[in-house]
This record gives sequence, structure tokens and C-alpha cells, in this order.
Amino acid sequence: MNQPRVSIIIVTYNAERYIRDLLKSVAEQKFSDFAVMIIDNQSSDQTASFISENYPHYALVKRPRNEGFSQAYNLGISWTKGEYVLCLNQDIVLEKDFLGELVNFMDQKAEAAAVSGVLLKIKVDGKNNIVDSLGLEMKKSGRVIDRHEGEEYEGGQTEEVFGVSGAAPLYRRSFLEKVKHQSSGGEYFDRDFYMYKEDIDLAWRLRHAGGRAYIVSTARAYHWRSTAKSGGTMFNQWRAHAKRSQFINYLSYRNHILTLVKNAYWSNLFRYLVPLLWYELPKLVVHLLWHRRPNNLPRVGTLLSGARRKRQEILTTSELSPLEARQWRKD
Repeated sequence: MNQPRVSIIIVTYNAERYIRDLLKSVAEQKFSDFAVMIIDNQSSDQTASFISENYPHYALVKRPRNEGFSQAYNLGISWTKGEYVLCLNQDIVLEKDFLGELVNFMDQKAEAAAVSGVLLKIKVDGKNNIVDSLGLEMKKSGRVIDRHEGEEYEGGQTEEVFGVSGAAPLYRRSFLEKVKHQSSGGEYFDRDFYMYKEDIDLAWRLRHAGGRAYIVSTARAYHWRSTAKSGGTMFNQWRAHAKRSQFINYLSYRNHILTLVKNAYWSNLFRYLVPLLWYELPKLVVHLLWHRRPNNLPRVGTLLSGARRKRQEILTTSELSPLEARQWRKD
């Protein structure tokens, strides 16, 4: 039998609120050459039973414990064979031509490693025209944000971006195979991240491998975005920080540091030392004073050691020069 061209992988955790709308939007895609695998990270609600009863033709894997989003996606990618891999957050809703538009673009752009569409916000009062993400943008400080998040969407052209959000990315499998960490058993998303910022790390690694990323303006999806965003002004960053749990703030900050250690050139970090310190020092103080987690210190040391090892693996074969990396840094 022929393999489907696209492998759709969905990772769920207590997704009962969202899963009905997501799977309905997947089933209604005009492009139909796909297979779906859903990996449930030990949900305690009715997520798994709803999937089994209403979508028995989708592969459902119930994990015995929650190992995080990164590892769940790694398993899904390794267990599937599609030429393209669409990773979907559980709180996404797709327009009917979303997948077809992305596949059509990838078929015409061999250098494209990752693409996504225009992601807009959705709230309890329905879909709206406020941007959730138009791809990833890197600041001079090394911080990576969702482009134009929170702004009114006024239309646009298909364009190249540094990377794409992990909410609804379509990856070319050949590039995923090229960038997976062989030293850690062949992981696509870094499982040390557990959750948060794993998409940014992967965007960096695809760039190092010579891949390009694009936002396809003719593809559209909507995102509930169940956690507070931290982009925009300093005030908005602190407000979002206050809304999130200590554990999420810890993961977000820790994984940001791991991403820089793994992927950023030291020469560029030195070049942008002032904006880097301006951004990092206040966050470091907050985490040391507000989110004191002494039990995590040995774990962080182990993760940093692993990140340095993975850095060697990445930079040894990198096709991205420090100058090219600087071109993606914005004010």
C-alpha cells in the first residue's frame, strides 16, 4: 500500500475542551492524502474516549505517563512515514484548505524545511482577525517571539521567516531526519525541553541544516492559545509572566537558555551583549528571587552539559554562518 503523503501528529493532554473542533477541522480538509496519529499524554478527562468513539480510524496511542510534548512528538514522527509531517497543538482549528495550501507550497520549494499558515486567535466569542503568529522573529537579545502577535491582521504575502510556530507547522521529513540529535537516540524535538520553546530550538537547527521557513498567506488556522504570551512591550511580558504558573515560567526561561547554548554563535552573543543583558538580567533576578527552585539546580547543570554536547553536533555540520544568523535578528 502507498504511504500517505502527510503524517498528522496530534499530542493531547486533557484536551476535552478543544479536541472536537480540532478533529472536525482535520476531517474537513480538502487535501485528503494524510493519516492521523494522536498521542495522549495520560489525560484524566474524556479526551481518549471521545477520540476512540468518534474517530476510530485515527491511530490513538495512550501513553502510560506524561513524558512531555517533545517526546510525544518524537514518538509520533518516528512511528510514521509521510513525506511531510504536520504537528498540531490540541487547541488549533484549521480552515478547510490549510493543509492543501501548505503541501502545494512545499512541493514547489525544495529548500523549504518548514512552513505554516496565518495563525489567528480564537476566543469564546468566536474567531477573530487578531494575529496569533505569522512565524517566529528573533530579537537582537536572542529572544524569539511570534511575529505580529496581538495585531490586527491586514493581509500579506507569502514570505520567508526565521522559523514557524509549533502550533501548526508542516515539516519536510527529510530535513527532520537531517537535524535529529543522533547522540541522544535520534530525537527530532529536544526531549530535554519537555515542553515550551522546543519549536524555537528546532527552527534554529533547521536553519543550521540549510533549511528555510515560510508563512503561506493562503493558509489559515485559528489558535485558542491556552497559555499567556510574553511578547511585545516589557509591561506585557511581565503581565504574561504573572499569569503563568511557576513551573511554566521556569520551563520557558530554562529552555530559552538551552536554545541559546545549543544554537547561537558566541561571536553574535558578544556583538549583541548589551541587548542580551538588558533582557536576561531582570529575568534572571526574578527567577532567583521569585521562583527559587533549588532542587532543579543539579538538573539544570546536567541539561547544560547535554546542550553543549548537542551544540558540537549542530555546529560541526552547520551551513549557517554567523553573518547569516545575524541577518535574522531584528530591533
